[in-house]
Amino acid sequence: MHRVLILGGDDELRRRTRDLLTDVGLGAEVTDLARIPGEIEISRILQVNQPEVVLLVVESMLSVSEFMRQLDRHSPDVPVVALSQYTDQRTVRELMHWGLKGFVPVPIVRSQFLDVIRQVFDDLRAAAHFEVIPQLFSFLPGKGGSGTSQLACHFGVALGSIAQEFGDDERVLLLDLDLASGLSRYLFERRHAYSLIEMIETGVPLGEMYWNQFVAKYDGVDVITGGRHNPRHPLTPNQVRQVIDCARGRYAAICADLTGNTESFSLEILRRSARVFLVTSSDPGAIQLATERFRFLEKLGIGRRTGLLYTRFPGQVAVSSARIAAEVGAPVLAEINFDDRKVSEAMRAGRLFDQSTSTARHIRKVAQKLVWEPATEELVVA
Repeated sequence: MHRVLILGGDDELRRRTRDLLTDVGLGAEVTDLARIPGEIEISRILQVNQPEVVLLVVESMLSVSEFMRQLDRHSPDVPVVALSQYTDQRTVRELMHWGLKGFVPVPIVRSQFLDVIRQVFDDLRAAAHFEVIPQLFSFLPGKGGSGTSQLACHFGVALGSIAQEFGDDERVLLLDLDLASGLSRYLFERRHAYSLIEMIETGVPLGEMYWNQFVAKYDGVDVITGGRHNPRHPLTPNQVRQVIDCARGRYAAICADLTGNTESFSLEILRRSARVFLVTSSDPGAIQLATERFRFLEKLGIGRRTGLLYTRFPGQVAVSSARIAAEVGAPVLAEINFDDRKVSEAMRAGRLFDQSTSTARHIRKVAQKLVWEPATEELVVA
């Protein structure tokens, strides 16, 4: 699935193009504008929509040349396909000269359109390179309420403490990507800190000075909260990639707390994670959803980097790790019990639980083993 931006053309042509993309599942997020943006507008439009493919309706060669010059400045890697009623060879050659990746005659013939678009999308997939970042670890819920955010936050605290034993400059980043209901700003009491959305919207370069202004510090952990959810400002893979690329050289480990909603930016994180921790409780619904989630991760090619964290809460029916591993099809890397009274009280109060509790000590042991040991399917912490 790709983000497609259609520029120019009349209402009927844009509708026909959207329908063709939607009917065959080639465009998950299709945006169209009635005209080609000018020099002042194009930067904002590209930033807001983050297109992976642009379909450009050709109405004049001058508008095409100007658009391609601006695109080359702001998003040089985005392929452009021309839709045009001008089909003579001279026009087509001139369009290709400007770097367009395909040409579709108007009126659109379905088979011709799909041949060109499929080729462009195939080229995108072939060129896609998801570099695995050794210090990036994702926490993904099989089902909401399984304790994923609690684990991500407490893993971060444990790893931050361990990292500081190696040196005062060693720190860990907790990146809260749950924009709707992230817990980090409450657990770390950072409700008024800058959020990830605010960090991105400023548009400032994420150098050392600005980075330290945005992150909230807690002992050995730097926290970037998701902030209040605003559907008008969705995160894009490119934006998240920029944050991760800026963070990777600064931290001994990065813990990413994901929602499980398979947003496009979450897929970016999952593909680049050294290990994915899929969290499930013993609830039958949680196990079923974790099974579906793991099958999806296998289709993405990251099943071998995925393992289960099995959370156990007071009052839940005990299920053996072996049974859960057999049902889901993934190894249970560790069991985490949240049955300590002090832990339960802290969770009800919306606080981090004390690091002296048995649960916190076990999480520290698990975190050290899973994060700083080689990622293998056999790596299980008792």
